[in-house]
Amino acid sequence: MFNTTRKIRRMSLGAVRLLCGRARLNARGSIMAETIIAISILGIVGTAVAASLSTARASGTTVEEAAIAENIARNHLESVFATAYQTPPATYAALSGLDPGYASTAVAQEHVAGDTRIEKIIVTVTRDGSQILVIETLRTQE
Repeated sequence: MFNTTRKIRRMSLGAVRLLCGRARLNARGSIMAETIIAISILGIVGTAVAASLSTARASGTTVEEAAIAENIARNHLESVFATAYQTPPATYAALSGLDPGYASTAVAQEHVAGDTRIEKIIVTVTRDGSQILVIETLRTQE
């Protein structure tokens, strides 16, 4: 019985040595494969982060442009309501001192054909010639 136990131990030690020897031989290849996989994952994650930052920057620019245009349109409406009523069709004075590249126009049209007591005011804000925002409201003659 003692000999049998000894033989089993020798066999298991031999198997362990054989497996460990193969593991050492394969270690170089597995480390290289792990490194390539890690670099690939980092590359994919880095690309995703760069794309999201680019999208966030473009979105921030669009939001900023829209906010500036809305402020200009509201200021132009306030200036229109501060001036005397003009019988439609009419064009109200342009705003001055706007941010570079921005322009704003305000026109009055008849809301109901033939009735000049109610006008529809249309304020259009443009930047570098392209239309950004259009706001419409009604105004009555007092």
